Amino acid sequence: MKSFRFLLITLSLLFCWNLSNAQDQLIGQLYDRLESDLLPHDRANTMARLGMIYTQRSLDSSFHYGNAALELARSIKDGESEARALNVLAFYYMQKGKNYLAYKYANAALAGFERLRLAEQVVEMKMNIGVLLLEEGKVAQGIEQIEVAYQESFNLERDSIRALIMINMVMPQAPTMPAAEMGKFLEEAQRIADEHHDERTQMILRHAKVLLLFRSGAQIDYVRTEMRRLRSELQDRGYRYIEALSLLDLAHTFSTQSADSVQYYIGSALDLADSLGYDQLRYVILNHADRIWQGLQPVPPNPSLYSAQIWEINRIRALENDRDGLGFLELTIRENDLSIQQARLELRQTWAAVMVIAGTLAILIAVWAFSQYRVKRRLLRNLELASRELEKKNQLLEAKDQFSTRLIAVLSHDLRQPFSSILMMSNDLMAELDPKEQERVYQEIQHSASLSLQVLDGLLYWIKLQTVGWAETPVSVSIQESLEDAVDFYAYNIERSAIQIDWKIDEELAVSAQPEMLLFVNRNLINNAIKYSPVGGMIQIQAYKTEDNEHVHVQISDGGPGIPEAVLKQLFIKSPSISSENGKEVKGGAGLALIICKEMITELNGKIWAGNRPDGSGAVFSYELPVSQWKAVSVQKVAESH
Repeated sequence: MKSFRFLLITLSLLFCWNLSNAQDQLIGQLYDRLESDLLPHDRANTMARLGMIYTQRSLDSSFHYGNAALELARSIKDGESEARALNVLAFYYMQKGKNYLAYKYANAALAGFERLRLAEQVVEMKMNIGVLLLEEGKVAQGIEQIEVAYQESFNLERDSIRALIMINMVMPQAPTMPAAEMGKFLEEAQRIADEHHDERTQMILRHAKVLLLFRSGAQIDYVRTEMRRLRSELQDRGYRYIEALSLLDLAHTFSTQSADSVQYYIGSALDLADSLGYDQLRYVILNHADRIWQGLQPVPPNPSLYSAQIWEINRIRALENDRDGLGFLELTIRENDLSIQQARLELRQTWAAVMVIAGTLAILIAVWAFSQYRVKRRLLRNLELASRELEKKNQLLEAKDQFSTRLIAVLSHDLRQPFSSILMMSNDLMAELDPKEQERVYQEIQHSASLSLQVLDGLLYWIKLQTVGWAETPVSVSIQESLEDAVDFYAYNIERSAIQIDWKIDEELAVSAQPEMLLFVNRNLINNAIKYSPVGGMIQIQAYKTEDNEHVHVQISDGGPGIPEAVLKQLFIKSPSISSENGKEVKGGAGLALIICKEMITELNGKIWAGNRPDGSGAVFSYELPVSQWKAVSVQKVAESH
């Protein structure tokens, strides 16, 4: 019974690593694919499939294609092809009796399929690991592992693998499992295999049923006939691995009858295993043959025929396992070192990538901040320019407002007063006056009209300066003629007030100016001197070149009370009104004439100012204009134009 149980466990190991239809035609098709121009992924998968097919034909070929597929899959980082190649190598090392490497590659393949979430391959790998445990004699653990795979197989979309799982789960338990329960499992496995046309599983089921028929005590000749028919069919279809085990089954049927027949069939099975290169299969056959040989009656003359070979294999395997164990340990340590180095490299690469990203972000942030700074600076600059422009406009508006105020003041005072005087004097003319008085009134009217005309001319020039600017070209003007013309204009006032004029002027002096503007300035300054001089006083008029010989200095002084200090500070400033120290407006109106004089002198590239005599006996008005190098224009023509 123990020998029979070992045989059933061996049966469960047969095809768990093989593909379904390992036919010559399929091998030819796969070779043709390798000869074509395949993508690396397809080439790795094709070599893995060839390696799996060769597991039941040639272990050397299986290892060659499995290892080639593994190297290619790892070079292109193809996880699925790598897991399939590892599956092939796991079977190879199991058949070579190197369980360390068999478990290593099987577990690695399982982990790969789990990462890729390939449910069908995960279930198959769990079943294969269970079979490995059975092969090591760990029956309980192996069956438990296979039962896990069986339960997970119900979640698969394609349940073809479940038939093979059921066979591997049931056959190790056959000696203790009730026949009815076992028959139920095998019938379900048969249904699944027939539904998917799975020839491989169908052949396994036929072999299992023949073994169970032998177990049930059926007629021995009938059992041998079925076994021989099965062996012939396996041989024809190329299932050489299970053919070797079928020969071992035939040897078992002769265990109580003929030692020669037992030795013949065992020898045939061993020869077939050797020809296929399956070291593990040879070891399985020897162990089973030794149990059969030891149970022969009568005892054969050489009872240790097979046990000696088993002992030698065990001795060699023990040495190999020790060596492989150390090699596996060294390999594991080396792989761990490589993993650590790879992890360090990836960490360095990650840090480098992080630093590059951080540097890029820093540059982008700096560029963004700089652009924001430039935008802000541009906005501030525009705001400052707008503020300056607004300030200029406010000043212009203020100046225009002052101009309007001054203009109204002049119109209401400087122009209105002369016209009022003219009206009054014309009324006197209408009265009964003697001729002498009429002549005096006529002179007064003429003088008032002249003053009004002068003021009007000044206003016209000033308005022109304020609106369209000055576009006239200056000419050479005699300063003496301009001043004399201004004095002649006020001859009536001078005579009436008995004022004397003190002249100190070089006749050759000429300035670069516009004649009408210069005449307007001189008339206003002479008028102010007459207005503030006492009766019988004196007005001094001086003109001379400055030390640099580039300007003419003109000075007009009177003998009046002088200019108060508060008024002096605002004399040429555009303000609504100019008041004296006691709060009263300065005599003579709004003072617009002096402001107009300043603007005209400025336009003529000169300067004007005012002050008092050192002894306080009168006001002093001065201005300077550039010396002219050309012939002077007659001021008489200017006077006649008026």
